[in-house]
Amino acid sequence: MEPGPPYRQELTPVSFLERAGTVHADRLAVVDGAARHTWAGIRARARRLASALRARGLVRGDRVAFLALNSEPLLTAHFAVPMAGGVIVAINTRLTAEEVAYIVGHSGSRFLFVSPELAGLAGAVSADVERCLLGDELERLLATGDDAPVPSWLAAEEDLCAIDYTSGTTGRPKGVMYHHRGAYLNAVGMVIEEGLTTASNYLWTLPMFHCNGWSHTWAMAAAGCPSTCIPRVDPPRVWDLLGEGAVTHFNAAPTVLIMLANDPAARRLPQRVRVCTGGAPPSPTLIAQMDGFNIELVHLYGLTETYGPLTINVPPPDLAGADAETVARYKARQGFPHVTAGLVQVAGDDLRPVHDALMEHQVIFFRDQRLTPEQQKAFGRRFGELHVHPASSNHPEGHPEVMVIHADEHSRWVAGEHWHSDVSCEEAPPMGSILYLQEVPPVGGDTLFASMYAAYETLSEPIRRLLEPLTAVHDGGHYYEGRYGRSEDYPRAEHPIVCAHPVTGRRLLFVNRTFTTRIPGLAPAESDAILEMLYRHIETPEFQCRFRWEAGSVAFWDNRCVQHQAIWDYHPHRRHGHRVTIQGGRPAR
Repeated sequence: MEPGPPYRQELTPVSFLERAGTVHADRLAVVDGAARHTWAGIRARARRLASALRARGLVRGDRVAFLALNSEPLLTAHFAVPMAGGVIVAINTRLTAEEVAYIVGHSGSRFLFVSPELAGLAGAVSADVERCLLGDELERLLATGDDAPVPSWLAAEEDLCAIDYTSGTTGRPKGVMYHHRGAYLNAVGMVIEEGLTTASNYLWTLPMFHCNGWSHTWAMAAAGCPSTCIPRVDPPRVWDLLGEGAVTHFNAAPTVLIMLANDPAARRLPQRVRVCTGGAPPSPTLIAQMDGFNIELVHLYGLTETYGPLTINVPPPDLAGADAETVARYKARQGFPHVTAGLVQVAGDDLRPVHDALMEHQVIFFRDQRLTPEQQKAFGRRFGELHVHPASSNHPEGHPEVMVIHADEHSRWVAGEHWHSDVSCEEAPPMGSILYLQEVPPVGGDTLFASMYAAYETLSEPIRRLLEPLTAVHDGGHYYEGRYGRSEDYPRAEHPIVCAHPVTGRRLLFVNRTFTTRIPGLAPAESDAILEMLYRHIETPEFQCRFRWEAGSVAFWDNRCVQHQAIWDYHPHRRHGHRVTIQGGRPAR
């Protein structure tokens, strides 16, 4: 790529290895079984793999998947693939063959590198994906590469570096995209917070596929720190390696630590070892056991979406003299943002950040939720009183505020299949709606959301002037009679066509194809023409976002400035969930 300005260098974890190969050239970098590699050797192997991939046709942005156990090749690939201009996809080795095939296909990987022991898991992968077994086949590929520096194709530090997939416990595995800047910064954060130096020695008990080993794959080179690869956690083997006295750091989930603590080989170590654990808070018993083994336990927390660790428990100076219960209670906290994490805001009981995000983005989404009707209602009530639908009686028993959204092979229509604002026919339409889907079809069932800010702001000035003084009739009977039967009780209201949002003050269009029937004061033909023009304008794709549902997903939209449409393209499959709607106020200019 063309060089950038002389005062700026794009951040990339590849630079850690380029530096380590010079500064720490002869220092030990990796031990993998009988193989031992220096940092100069790892840099040479990474360059050879990168140049070999380019020679095999890799182009900028190509995905390169690794289905591999903890090993030197997987560690080296974390530098070689982005060095080549590609994107590394390290796959969870505990998934099924079908899930592995899905990830390879979904990520668009052109290459797949596989540990020989895991070859069976790659059996369902498309034959179009070029494969290479680690071991002799990989070494033959490396022999075709070059030790010379690989010209960088990095255009910007926000370029994609890795794709990490979640475990898929709530549906299909979900890919999270990591850029070079984030990988660089999180690795630096781990070096500082872990206290990694050239005198450290890291044991790979944490899978490298898990958030790229919590960014430690890159952190090792940044610190010039050696590491020892073990393919799986074998407690006696781990205790043997720890007992040799060289290991200073390792990371593991609480379940792994419990397994190690209960193993007959467990013993007090001659050196102090630091272990970071994430997820569930460590129990007082586990903290005491680890300390008895001369292991310092540190609690951290993060997500796949945060490059792994985001917060880390930092004890105050006086904690060392506290009793065991106090120490355990403090160490169970998830702590503070690490040094390069940036701002971390804990919402707690204050949902202002959620409200502010809704005001800014108009619709927000949450994945992997498990909500009872009571919990969904409680969440909705944090933003206002709940609304009861004026026509539908389809709700769970005892929960009239919860509307069931359901479609299956017997459905003749589905809720929300036309563009609309929820219940705009009421004098005070809802402020917002929260939809939680528990079942989704295998394909389809997306929801489109359109910004009414954008719809208004892109109108020409003459049309704006025309619409400003006009109102429109919103008639519930116009829509509900075809769904729920005739009734004299369906709401009907008249609202300004152009409204001001009561919080943001921004101007927006407030007409929709489902409920709006006419513009008072205009001839029917004039009214129909103006409304049809507005409906078509509102449906402009540039105003929209499209949400692909997964089981456990929640969408929360601002009904005052957003319209939505549920796409019914999945018959005869099921789609099922619950919606709560929050009361609003009367639209005003």
